[in-house]
Amino acid sequence: MVTVECRNANPDELATFLATATDPDDDDIAGFTWRLNGQVVDGETADALQIRVAEGDIVTVTATDSGDATSAQVQAPCTPVGENQPPTVTVECRGATVPGQEATFLASAIDPNGDEIASYTWMVNDNEVTGQNGPSLTVIVNEGDVVTVTATDTGGAESTEATAPCTPVTNNQPPEVTIDCPDELVDGREATFRATGTDPDGDDLTYTWFVDGRPVADVTGDQLTITWADTTNVSVQVTDANGASSDVVASDCGPDNEPPAVAMECLGSITPGARAVFSATATDPDGDTISFSWFVNDVRVPGISGPLLSALVEEGDVITVVATDARGAASAPVEAPCAPISENEAPSVTVDCPDSLTPGEEATFTATGTDPDGEDDNLVYTWFVNDVAQTETGDAFTFAYSAGDEVAVKVTDEGGTSTVPETADCTEQNEPPTVSLICQGDLTPGEPATFLADGNDPEGGELTYRWLLNDRVVPGQTGPELRIVVQLGDVISIVASDEAGLDSEEATAPCTPVSENAAPEVTVECPPELSDGEEAVFTATGTDPDGDELIYTWYVNGDEVDDQNGPTLTVTYSDGDRISVRVTDTDGASSDEVTAECTDENRPPTVRIDCPAIVVFGEPTRLVANGTDPDGDRLSYIWKRNGEVVDGATGSVLTTIVDRDDRLTVTVLDGRGGMSAETSVDCNSGSRPRITVACPPELTFGKPAEFVATVTDEDGDSVENGRITVVWKVDGKLVTGTSGSSATLTLKQGQRVDVAAIDASGLVNAAMEPISCTGIVLRGPGSNGGATNGS
Repeated sequence: MVTVECRNANPDELATFLATATDPDDDDIAGFTWRLNGQVVDGETADALQIRVAEGDIVTVTATDSGDATSAQVQAPCTPVGENQPPTVTVECRGATVPGQEATFLASAIDPNGDEIASYTWMVNDNEVTGQNGPSLTVIVNEGDVVTVTATDTGGAESTEATAPCTPVTNNQPPEVTIDCPDELVDGREATFRATGTDPDGDDLTYTWFVDGRPVADVTGDQLTITWADTTNVSVQVTDANGASSDVVASDCGPDNEPPAVAMECLGSITPGARAVFSATATDPDGDTISFSWFVNDVRVPGISGPLLSALVEEGDVITVVATDARGAASAPVEAPCAPISENEAPSVTVDCPDSLTPGEEATFTATGTDPDGEDDNLVYTWFVNDVAQTETGDAFTFAYSAGDEVAVKVTDEGGTSTVPETADCTEQNEPPTVSLICQGDLTPGEPATFLADGNDPEGGELTYRWLLNDRVVPGQTGPELRIVVQLGDVISIVASDEAGLDSEEATAPCTPVSENAAPEVTVECPPELSDGEEAVFTATGTDPDGDELIYTWYVNGDEVDDQNGPTLTVTYSDGDRISVRVTDTDGASSDEVTAECTDENRPPTVRIDCPAIVVFGEPTRLVANGTDPDGDRLSYIWKRNGEVVDGATGSVLTTIVDRDDRLTVTVLDGRGGMSAETSVDCNSGSRPRITVACPPELTFGKPAEFVATVTDEDGDSVENGRITVVWKVDGKLVTGTSGSSATLTLKQGQRVDVAAIDASGLVNAAMEPISCTGIVLRGPGSNGGATNGS
């Protein structure tokens, strides 16, 4: 498996891409293959690629392991775009956020251009935290503090603000408890029950155990050992250091006797200092007789075993009841759903709109109720849609929103005091309309045709239409119907606009005027695998310009296949079989017969280079590439010089001037995706020697004079190391006996001297032109002159 990430993917800049590969067989990764817009990036096999990208470029990569297995191709998650896009940022809280203590927040940013994040800006209650530009912030927080962060990339684009999803609060959270039964319960023997309490605030816990609904004195730990009876009922409750208690949890142990269930209600109002009446209702799954135990602040009320309790209550008193059946199974204690308070204050409520509000889609509204008497958790919510009360009583309400719906909510506290309904002040999200076109009947060139628009606005508003004929607006046509004379090839399209001016996407009529029946066309696809003697399925796709229905005719090796008129052919395939198909429309027009071109497996071609005797640097050279393909496919050639494609060089022969530092390569392609390995030109090569000669400073015709040639060679050959021979000529005649860089010659007036150099590779280079020298002419005897070897 391979993944890829981007670094600075900006148009016309050098971008960096990093690949990471893992192998399920723990094989080594042999290399990576990078592609830019589908073309292999030559010479790049490492896990990192640096390349200059243009807007819209797509970079992909595959990884190959040491066993030659290649991964699927993965696209880099960034596309160069002309404008720098801002990053997005999220923030999380690490650990608890406790007022007055340090809290740590972590930001995570993603940039769509692959830019690095240059800095983060942290704010507490809209005040910037100076000196904190990294992705983390550790700061002392107070109750109600709001922490936000933005991210800025290296191009200066800034994200929208993200808010930490936690707020320091001092509210104590109640603990929870679970209870485990002993491994064995035997009537009359000791049994040990174990409880596990957890507290969200990490407070120490005190355990209160109940046996048959009665608290067990002097046991405050997480274990209770009792002498078990088959009718015993054990339950437990935990209380944290701040006085918050869990629910009472009963053990699910013992015989089949099921404990009763109990509920309690308050009869009338509960006023501190006055007598209040509470009523209990119990049911027993086994039909046993039930008795009741009443408690005020966990102290049992003596002498009361019936379902009613009349007691003098004070503010803060907690009334509980336990129901016990005739066999001793007790219910969990149930607390009265009301508490004495001195004066009930009205609650308040606010309502929040959804992030987006789209007619026709579900929307969730949330409300926050507060009660001055501290009973926020016991508030009852009543939701209204267009002044009609709904059944939902929680702080969130989800329903299918319609355009113009008015949502409101009120809360009611335990004392029955309600707020006035608070209406949500929300803004609908306008979605663009949609439209499609319907053709009424056939379209005949030169005749009127009718087109109908089917438009839809998500908000239910009125639509207007803009009709287009061949991309030009048809004036005066804004309704959903158009009748117009059409000509051959005309294209009718339409755009719908809602009341806010938002346009739909353009829709094109699915019909085009044609003057006569046009012949259909067909293509055929080969099966994924072909095996001799095995069943194979070939699939054809026919198209008809007139939209006519098509009949398929299949052929195997030229013979028509009976009873096969659909788009698929199932046949037992033999190597070499020729499968073809033709389609015919309902008007009798037929396509050409198309033959499936299938091969079992495309094998890549190979190539070698035939060199000339020697490649002379700086001179035209003819190179011949011999490509072979095991499948006999036609080949094309890609010649490259120093990694760059040689324009126009697609054949097997390349004639070019080669410089000393040039690196020439060739690759062959078979036209079906097969490609040879890149082969380098490795030929015998060299530079021609260079030679110049000048006349002696003093020359007398008829007397010997020394001529000196200057010889240079870029291959390091020289006269001194014996790898260059100098040839001297006078008037085209070879001067024998000398091969060095100097020669003593006796010239006649008018004679010309030329010289050439031959290196060890046989490369020859002569001086540009034979030289003619001026000198002194002797008079008298011996003045005939001549060319002799004076060395």
